[in-house]
Amino acid sequence: MTAGRLLDKIVIITGASAGMGAAMLNRFVAEGARVVAVSRTEERLRRQIALTGADDRVAAVPIDVALPDAPDKIIDTALELFGGLDVLINNAGVADGFQLAGEIEEEVWARTLDVNLTGPMRLCRKAIPLFVEQGGGTFVATASIAGERGGRGGAAYTSAKHGLIGLTRSIAATYFDRGIRANVIAPGWTATEMDVGAKACAKVSREGWRKFRAVAEINPRVAEADEIAEIALFLASDESRALNGAILTADSGWSVR
Repeated sequence: MTAGRLLDKIVIITGASAGMGAAMLNRFVAEGARVVAVSRTEERLRRQIALTGADDRVAAVPIDVALPDAPDKIIDTALELFGGLDVLINNAGVADGFQLAGEIEEEVWARTLDVNLTGPMRLCRKAIPLFVEQGGGTFVATASIAGERGGRGGAAYTSAKHGLIGLTRSIAATYFDRGIRANVIAPGWTATEMDVGAKACAKVSREGWRKFRAVAEINPRVAEADEIAEIALFLASDESRALNGAILTADSGWSVR
């Protein structure tokens, strides 16, 4: 694999302190990118940045992407420290404890939508004028197979990931003439801390988890975070320039069984 596939590209990665986001951070830095790494857990974020061995090419922004002022702080950091922005990876996400539509709690619904959909929308809204002005840019969204199917998560998570796919494809459809590309990764069951957190959640739905487990029995395999990071790298690079509005379903064939 040739090094430097993102040489001197300026990239924002949200949810960069663990799981798929941490894997993306490591992979992107190895390929020459300058990265603004975002997470609400500052200590873990700085540990991940230290592991890259390239502190001078990574900036930490410890903030919750659901906060209304998060886009200004995140994107302004990219502009002030690195002088621009080429790629925005909307990767941060939270689970919903598999709560079903008939039992979903208001605070769980609001938090899940805020992090998984409203935060990405605000970041895209802030980045689009920059991309238009410079004649192009790339969005990559980490959605989920739950954004394409109905039984791979709770009601809030499923709704948010459907919405994230819709938002990303809307951008692809309406800004293609400005040199902007927007694509989606839809991972299946992946070995991340979100998976562990969903099962350990204090508000986990027993019925929702039972129904998810019934579907999970036909899952061919659990993916690793590094595998999803490789797909993100492809979509962020010029190698995927023929793709716009695409959904790359990375579920090892779970959805076709």
